[in-house]
Amino acid sequence: MAVANGFRVFVVEAFPTRVKGSEALNVSRDSKVREEIETILNRLVSSGTEQFLPRPNAQGEVTKPVRTATLKSVESISKDHLHALISVGEAGSHGWATKPDEDDIDLRDRSPEVPHMVAFIFPKAKGSRFFLVTQTVHRRDPHLRLISMLRRESIKLRDERRKAQRTARAAARKEGRDPGPERPLQRLAFKAEQASDDAYLDEILSGAETASVVFKSRTTDDRGGPQYVDRVLQIKLRGANVLDVGRKVSRSWTKRWRSGALPTKKEAVSEVSDLLVEQDLLDESEEARYESAAITVRSKSEASTTIAVDTLRDAFTYPVSDITPDPYTFYDRVSSRLLKIASQEDISVERIDPHEVSRCLTDSIPAASSEESSEA
Repeated sequence: MAVANGFRVFVVEAFPTRVKGSEALNVSRDSKVREEIETILNRLVSSGTEQFLPRPNAQGEVTKPVRTATLKSVESISKDHLHALISVGEAGSHGWATKPDEDDIDLRDRSPEVPHMVAFIFPKAKGSRFFLVTQTVHRRDPHLRLISMLRRESIKLRDERRKAQRTARAAARKEGRDPGPERPLQRLAFKAEQASDDAYLDEILSGAETASVVFKSRTTDDRGGPQYVDRVLQIKLRGANVLDVGRKVSRSWTKRWRSGALPTKKEAVSEVSDLLVEQDLLDESEEARYESAAITVRSKSEASTTIAVDTLRDAFTYPVSDITPDPYTFYDRVSSRLLKIASQEDISVERIDPHEVSRCLTDSIPAASSEESSEA
């Protein structure tokens, strides 16, 4: 069973104005983009809670809750590392807050938010990619909302600079001075892709106590109700089959996932079936009976991981702890894993020192609490 708190790693690129048709900017620790990102983050801290209003459906009805996000703090640990604390939630997601011997607090018109630690890790040398590491709480992470907030605030900052520039140019003309050419201004656009980690998959498969391929098919009842699983086939993998089948399939899926060409569930069934037929673990005629396939791995520590085409982001959610981690514990888990991912991605970064981060954040991060255990 997955632990409550973990982290995901994203590879991020920054572009001038828009992603499509633009060349990614230099995002090294000494770059202007790194300075701009810190400026934007500090502005977001000052601006308070942001709302993400849902779009009406085709009938004009709003069927989703209002999501919120609040950037609580940002700290410059070093030129390589910006640390932020962001809380996210949904208005109307909870009814009441209760506490023994006290009256309930009505939360129906509020947005209970859960804090997440976030790290921006910039490369040592000139390069177009940096890392965004986000804490997960029950497999949820705030990266989409954070990227959206960065984009929105960058647009506001550009517009403010443009207005100030035009005001200054008008004043210069009024005084009879030549304002010179207008300086082009841009806003930042971001592209974030979750990192796939071949080393992590190998670690999971190599440390497997048990591993199985699970095929499923679904059907609906005669009344047209919700689909349910009507057939399951579980094939246990043993010895070399765990690495042979598991590694080939998982690497194939993650490679296509990163390229944006993720196979369909039916294609995944075919791919796994072909390997099992080669190993004499499945008859060729069996494939047609199933609609989805997954590899389930259980380690000696009783932790389990499911690798499937529609849950790969969860497979690359790295565990940290069942209770809310303090900064030292969080970065202690992040540090070594990030170096492995950086090596695979060919991005040169400094190793994170959890002691240094903990010292820097002593006065800025609240003490860990076991009660902070679920996200809205």
